[in-house]
Amino acid sequence: MFNPFSQSYNPFRSHIMPNAIDFYVDSVAGNDSNSGRSPSHAWATIAKVNAYSFPPGARIGLKRGQTWREALVVPGSGTEDAPITICAYDSGANPVLVGSSVQATWIAETSLKDNQDTSDSYGQLRASEFQNLLGQGITPASTYAVDHIDCYLVKVGTVGAGNIWCEIRSETAAKPGAVIATSQTIVANSISTSAGYVSFNFASVPVLTSGVKYYITLAGDWAYDAVNLIQVGRWAAASVYAGGEYWSYYSVTQTWTSNAGRDMRFKVYARTGAWYIAAASEIFGVWENSTHFLRRTDSVANVIANPGSFIWTGGNFYISPTASDNPNTNGKTYEIGRDFENISDNGKDYIVIDGIDCTRSAGTDVNSVGGVKLIGSHNVVRNVSSYEHYRHSFTFYTGCDNSTVQSCRGWNSYTTSPVACYGATTHDNLLETTLCYQDSGVSADGTLVRMHGASYNFTVQGCTLHDSRTGYALECYDADTHGLTFQYNNVYGACDYLVNIHDHATGIVIQYNWMHDIVSVHSLIILSSDIGDISILNNTISRPGSSNPVIYQSSPNVTVKNNIFVSAKYVTVLSGGEVGISYNNNLYYGGGSGRFSWLGAAYQSLATWQAASSQDAASFETNPLFVSGSYHLDTGSPAINAGANVGIAFDYDDNSVPYGDAPDIGAFERQMA
Repeated sequence: MFNPFSQSYNPFRSHIMPNAIDFYVDSVAGNDSNSGRSPSHAWATIAKVNAYSFPPGARIGLKRGQTWREALVVPGSGTEDAPITICAYDSGANPVLVGSSVQATWIAETSLKDNQDTSDSYGQLRASEFQNLLGQGITPASTYAVDHIDCYLVKVGTVGAGNIWCEIRSETAAKPGAVIATSQTIVANSISTSAGYVSFNFASVPVLTSGVKYYITLAGDWAYDAVNLIQVGRWAAASVYAGGEYWSYYSVTQTWTSNAGRDMRFKVYARTGAWYIAAASEIFGVWENSTHFLRRTDSVANVIANPGSFIWTGGNFYISPTASDNPNTNGKTYEIGRDFENISDNGKDYIVIDGIDCTRSAGTDVNSVGGVKLIGSHNVVRNVSSYEHYRHSFTFYTGCDNSTVQSCRGWNSYTTSPVACYGATTHDNLLETTLCYQDSGVSADGTLVRMHGASYNFTVQGCTLHDSRTGYALECYDADTHGLTFQYNNVYGACDYLVNIHDHATGIVIQYNWMHDIVSVHSLIILSSDIGDISILNNTISRPGSSNPVIYQSSPNVTVKNNIFVSAKYVTVLSGGEVGISYNNNLYYGGGSGRFSWLGAAYQSLATWQAASSQDAASFETNPLFVSGSYHLDTGSPAINAGANVGIAFDYDDNSVPYGDAPDIGAFERQMA
């Protein structure tokens, strides 16, 4: 595998792994009133670190295995000879900075399903007789879960402490039928002296089935007399409230009698499947069980209709759990985004962040980018896992220069790419030996590495990029964005497209990459008409079976040399793309119908393509003869010594090029005769 240290600039490498710690932070046993100068006198909070003035060369250690729900904002700069290092100490897993807060209590969003509220006169709930009143029967038009029932009650005089039970009963041949659910309210605490609705909530959620008739019943157990009682229901002639029933139940005799013309006033509210909290300002993310980011939608109605989604609107933040269950009782945790970034270099220079993981930030736009935000100069981030963010895992943002993200992991950026390089003053930065991917179903924009916003001179090398899912492994765009070098990377898995260069980006070099086992029905490398100065050199790209080409090109000034393309279709060059291009010393294999296309015409063989395009004079269409189980060249491969010298000194495996008389075609230089 490629060794980036042999070719890349790695600033103040000797300072990245300090031998001693100057300041200690322990979230469990520490105290901010301590000196912080030893493990037994450690600080407790990241806030203490953010507020401290560290001298150049200081080494701040966060204890391994611990978690802080705080953001790190670097307070000062180091120097080239004495960078400030923030790292981990002790044994165990990396310390973690979490950008979210646990929300333990949610309010059910409800809708009124049945409304029996048409009268201003009342009956009496005569509690000493343990008498039940049944409301007029309801028959749901659709099945729904009851959240609560509001019953209209009036307390007259002084009623002693006691209880009222509200029950839902299904109709059977023998009234009153089976009890579906029971709720209890304490009279003294719940019923005012003025008339009003009292809510009854159920410990276990009753589900009413479409087409089945149900009755709402009340019962009490307090003492009463002629002037101290509770009134409930309504009085009217049977002809006024057709179907109205008054059912009396006596605990001693357990007999039922019917009294037409009496009924209750009540409202039945159903659970919609949405839950909410009050939120004065917008919330941009919520995670279920720490690893499942709910999808953002555009209305409460869509939250209800789509389990596993959320929206902030009208001063409330709404969610629907993925299993359409109760977030208060389903045993899962729900965390809402709090911090825009977990780690910010705060524009400081010569900073090393080593082995501090971060997760669940909820940055909302390009200014609040999530995960690790670099805007200073000559900074290094390494051995950091940054994951489960609303936006990016790592961002080289406006003003960042000569900085490195190295040996890190970034995955599951839910609305954009794990890595971004952005801004007109962002330049000469390096991403290397870093793993990036998106889990299935993560995002509508699954791109892994994105360079844009007029940033320039960005190198991505030695990385493993896999499963961009609905996006690209690499995207580069915007006017004045230039100088991208993408080399020695291992790229594989499911994607929409592999590489997309568009919107005036220029000066792109894609070389010595191993792109294999690609699952995509689209073209792999898109070169739009408004870009230029593109070099695609010594790559091994394998994606058998697709009906779209490896390269889809409408841009001028493109050089494609020394590549192995294994695909059913190879190259499509559209009008305008023929200007200033040079294809040569490539090896094609696996072609099917229309394997080449030149200015709208399809060609079935390399020979007819060569004749039509005047390209690929020294190229082959044949089996590259890979070593079994590998993409290295086997003995007798036609790719050996068949490449052109394009000035590259090392192959994907960090071997010298050329080994023989001329470079080999593809990403791997064969090291045996």
